[in-house]
Amino acid sequence: MPGVAMAGAPMVRAAAGRVAAGRVAAGRGLAFFLALLFLSVLTTPPPALAEDAEGARAYADRVYRGVVSARVVPPKGSAARARSDHGSGTAELQLTGKDTARLLLIGNVRNDNDASFAAEGRFVGDGWEGGTGVPVTIAADGRIAGSGTNAGNRMSIEGRFSGRKLDALVEIRPTAATAGGFPEGTLFQFRYKLVDPPPMARGSGGGRAADGSCREIVYRNKLVPNLFGGTMSMVRVPECRQ
Repeated sequence: MPGVAMAGAPMVRAAAGRVAAGRVAAGRGLAFFLALLFLSVLTTPPPALAEDAEGARAYADRVYRGVVSARVVPPKGSAARARSDHGSGTAELQLTGKDTARLLLIGNVRNDNDASFAAEGRFVGDGWEGGTGVPVTIAADGRIAGSGTNAGNRMSIEGRFSGRKLDALVEIRPTAATAGGFPEGTLFQFRYKLVDPPPMARGSGGGRAADGSCREIVYRNKLVPNLFGGTMSMVRVPECRQ
C-alpha cells in the first residue's frame, strides 16, 4: 500500500497542476472578458440628450449669457442726443409644457431688468411660434424673426441660435413721444450677443470668473414686459449669482 501511495502521488500532483493551470486560464479568460466589457462601455454611444433634439427644440432650456448693448437713435433734426450703453444679459427658450416654451431675453443695462422681453409660444413642427400683437418665430435652423405693432410701438426682432451662440437684435420705434422725452420716430436698439458655454467651461462656485463670464446660474421671479403682445408677466428669469 505504501507503494501505491507513492506511485499515485505524481498523478495527484499532475492533476492538481492541471486544475491550477485551468484556474489560471479561467482567471485570464475572465479578466479578458471584463476588459472587453469595460472597453465596450467606453465605446458605446451615450443615450440621446435633450440637446440632441432637432429643430427649435434643440435650443430649449439652455441658458445663454453675455453682453447686451443698447442704442438710442433720435430722428434727424431732433434736439435729443444719441447714446449707447452696455450691460449683461441672459436668454432662454424656457420650456413651460410638453409643447410650449417662453422666449426670454433679459438685459441689465443701466438698471436691473431694463432691457428684458418675453414671448409665450409653442412648438409647431420643427419650429417655434409665439407672440400675439407681434408674431415671433424660430425656424428649424435657429433663425429668429418677427415684426409688428404693439401698444403704439413698431417692433421687430431678428437673430439666430447657432450652436451654443445666440445673436439677437430687438428694435422699437415709438409712434409717439416717450415719457423719457424722446420724440416720435426715435429708434431703440437692443443687441444680445450671448453664449451657452460647454459644461467644462462653466466652472463652479458663485460669482463671476476673472474674465467676466458667469460661473453659476440661478433663477429669480421678475416682472418682464411681454412686448410681443400682452402685459407684464411674472416669470422665472435666469441670472448670474453675484
